[in-house]
Amino acid sequence: MSVYSKHVESLYNEIRSFRHDYINVLTSIQEGIELKDIEAIQEVYDNVLSKTKENFSNSKYDFANLSNITNTAIKSVVSAKLLEAQSKNVEVHIEVESLVSLSNMDALDIITILSILLDNAIEAACLAEKPCLTLAIFQEKDSDIIVVENSIREEKINISKIFDLGYSSKGENRGIGLSNVHDILDKYPAASIKTSSRKHLFRQTIEIKRVC
Repeated sequence: MSVYSKHVESLYNEIRSFRHDYINVLTSIQEGIELKDIEAIQEVYDNVLSKTKENFSNSKYDFANLSNITNTAIKSVVSAKLLEAQSKNVEVHIEVESLVSLSNMDALDIITILSILLDNAIEAACLAEKPCLTLAIFQEKDSDIIVVENSIREEKINISKIFDLGYSSKGENRGIGLSNVHDILDKYPAASIKTSSRKHLFRQTIEIKRVC
């Protein structure tokens, strides 16, 4: 959690610095408008604003979305895994647009599942031509949805046996993680998982229906 807090603080400092610079940019544009100097306005846009748009499109700012995960333990583990992915040059995208608690499943079970899925995603993405990983957590009607998607080296993976104990496309003595995910989800009648793979992408989608 400390690492996550420091990361968010560094992003905040970047934005605060940008705010100061942006006031100067607006002043330059105002002067150009008052003088009807289109060339000066164009120069400010080309040299400053266009680059700013590119910089703030960087996926590292997505980490602020993790603040919407209300369970601190889950947020800590997820942030640690995603920071690990970034450190391995995996492009990370995070979509958690509204508050989620994931309270319809035991926190330890959620943490175990997310750890396994994210570890697998990071490992596979590192082997892909364009390493990338997306985590999305959102609510849909009466369900909490968790999506973990990553790029893969292969065009697609045969998903028919991936939850079998001991089966792995990575070699022998592997394949325990996804079997554990399946065993955990079996304890929750309201939870399910869907897997898909195509166009060099592998996706796991967990749906947890909220029980009243």
